[in-house]
Parts: sequence; structure tokens; C-alpha cells
Amino acid sequence: MDYVKQLKVLLVEPSGFAAKLMRDMLENTLGIPLVLHAPTGADGAGILTQSRLNLLFVKVDPDCPDGMPLIEKIRAGLGTVPDDLPIIAMTASPTRQMVEQLRDHGVNEILALPLTAKNIAARIQSVFEHPRDWVVSATYVGPDRRRRKGAQFQGGDRRDEETSSATIKPASAKLPTGR
Repeated sequence: MDYVKQLKVLLVEPSGFAAKLMRDMLENTLGIPLVLHAPTGADGAGILTQSRLNLLFVKVDPDCPDGMPLIEKIRAGLGTVPDDLPIIAMTASPTRQMVEQLRDHGVNEILALPLTAKNIAARIQSVFEHPRDWVVSATYVGPDRRRRKGAQFQGGDRRDEETSSATIKPASAKLPTGR
């Protein structure tokens, strides 16, 4: 995981205490050199448009109601922010409904609170070492929601040609470089 030393991370977390703990884990335990903090999604959007970052951690819970809109803005194309910016969502309520909603909004990984350095490292590793194909369609932009690669659909087209205009780009390990 040498690429970790090249990461530039934004952490969107409303709680200053939780942000400090997370920042300490990212910087001191995992060795990430740059971790910026934004208490709101709006502040995070501003930082993202002004800085070249390569990973976003965003809290998505009732105490951070603007986390989901920030994810939507990024996947829809937030100015100079690439729509394929890796996003790891953090939530204290990883219900099936919440997980499906985050998946459908295009997050790369989901972290259930409380956090551990081991879980954070595993999600970062998954994002950069095992990236999923990238899907762009009229209704979705994000990593391929299917994690299983082996099972292929057998039979006729499930969608007609007019509605299946999705573009799927093969996964490419977008490991940070020393720029």
C-alpha cells in the first residue's frame, strides 16, 4: 500500500471530535500525508473545487444531512471535481435501505461506525487495489453496483436498446501518483 503516502483526502464530518479521531487514524496510523476536514457538505464542495484530492470520506446520517447531496453533486459533475472521485461513505445506521441508497448514489465503499483503522484501511485498499468497472448511464454514474464478476446473464436482452445506453468502462487502478 505504498500509494497511501500519495493520498490527499477530504473528510466531511460534522463532529469536530469524530473528525479529529478519524484524522489521527488516517494520518498517524495509516500514514496519509494530507487530510482536510469540512464540517458540512457545502464546505466540502468548496474544498473539492479548489484542491486536487483523490479520496473522499463523507458522513451520511441525520446529523450530516448534506452528505448525500454532496455525493449526488460529485457524481453529476461538480465543476472541476472528477465524477469518478472515490467516495467512502460513513454511517452509524447501515440499514439495508441506507446501504442500497448509498450504492444507488454511486459510493465506492461504505464504512459502518464506529470506525477502526483496520476497517478504514480495508476500504481504502478495496477502492484502489480492487476497483470496480465504471458505469455512466442516464440515471446512474458510479462504480458497477454488482460485486460478483463470475455470473453472466443468460438469455435475451433484459432491456430494449433504447433504454440501455449505459457506458461501462473497465476498471483501472487509479492509484495516486507523486504529482
